[in-house]
Formats: sequence, C-alpha cells, structure tokens
Amino acid sequence: MVKLSTIAVAWALAMAVALPTASAQEVLHPWEEYDETGFYFGTRTGLNLVFEQTASGPFIKDEIDYKNALSFGAAIGYDFDRTEYGRLRLEGEFFYRNNEVEEIISNAVIQDPGGETITYAAMFNAYLDSDRYYELDWGPIHTDVTPYVGAGAGLVVVDQAIRFADVRFSDTDTVLGLQGMGGVSMRIVDGVDFFTELRLLLTTGPTMDRSGMPVMGPAVRVDGEYDAFTLLAGVRVNLR
Repeated sequence: MVKLSTIAVAWALAMAVALPTASAQEVLHPWEEYDETGFYFGTRTGLNLVFEQTASGPFIKDEIDYKNALSFGAAIGYDFDRTEYGRLRLEGEFFYRNNEVEEIISNAVIQDPGGETITYAAMFNAYLDSDRYYELDWGPIHTDVTPYVGAGAGLVVVDQAIRFADVRFSDTDTVLGLQGMGGVSMRIVDGVDFFTELRLLLTTGPTMDRSGMPVMGPAVRVDGEYDAFTLLAGVRVNLR
C-alpha cells in the first residue's frame, strides 16, 4: 500500500511548486465579480487509503491492512456572502468507499485474507474559502486559485465482510465520523470550479462479529477501527 505520508507530501510539494512557478500573484478575492451566493452541486472522486485497523477481543488481536481504492461522493451546498474572513460554504454530502483487504496478521501470524470493507458516509461539512486567491498563469492555463479549509461531522455505515482460514468477520455498524479537509479550487468557467483536496476521516470505531480460531463456539463481538485518508478531485457547479 502506498504510504499515507508519501501521498500527502507529494500533494503538498505539487501545490508548493506549481503555484509560485506558474506566475501566481496573491491578491484580494474579487467576490463581487462572481456574485454566486446560492446553492451549488458538487461531485468528487479520488484515492482512498484506509489506515491499518486492529480488531481486538478476548484472546484476539487481528491487524488488518487494506488495498488502496477509488472512492466517490456527491454534495449539495450553499455559498454565503463574503465576510472579512472569506466565504463560508455549508453542504450535505454522501460519500462511498470500498477497500479490499490485502493482509491480516492474526495473533502475530500472517494470513492470506479475502473480503472487503465498504462505508457509506452521510456528512455535514463547513468550508471557508480564503479571502485571497492566486492569479494562475501557467502556459495555456489562466485562472484563479483559491485555498480553503473545512471540517465535517456525520454518520458512517461500516459494512464488513472479511475472511481468512476458518475465521469470518461480518457485520454492519453505524458510527460517528469526523473529518478535516484542505485544498484549492480553480475557476474553469463562470459558475464552475475544479478542486483538489486532502481529507482525513476519523470514526468512533465499529464493532463486528468474529467466528473461528482461537475462540471456539459462537461468534464473539470484537472492537474494530475505521479511519481513512483520501486524495480527491472534483467539480462544483453553482445553481444560481
């Protein structure tokens, strides 16, 4: 699996190198030229990296590693008027993630697993677009680039179906999710923005049923984890 730190550093370096070398000039944002207060619709997709998870219970410690996979989401939001701190955006978002299991270490023994973990997240997000932007002039590209930060909270449905040897994990659990976001958006045409974003999702951790060795008899309840890091790109369309 590609290391999370490698993805984050690569994205940060790309932004740090691209903006200054693209004859970008930082200026106050001309919000009055946009006049786009109102609703918007957005779609997004990107690479989802799940942190190594640990499932623990009586006599059980399973460390689960996942393959990287694409993820998808959509949102409807509202752009507010500019303030002295920038422009506030609020949105409701649905996000889908599906990562296959790559490796499991069960009680210090490496296993050959199968299965996947699917999550469905319903989140309420708040973003703050900077009151400053970069005028980007990079070859044939001439546009405005606006940094932004955001945070969100909501419910995450975690659906797990994992197996190795005679062991089975299965269950669907709903947990609390919190996420932080940071990125840049670029104007394509009036009313349409392209954006790229780094996102960290943390959850309170699902529980699941586990059957098989070393515990004999009925399935036991174990405590799991689900946290993910996502590198996204998407489009936002103003509906005014």
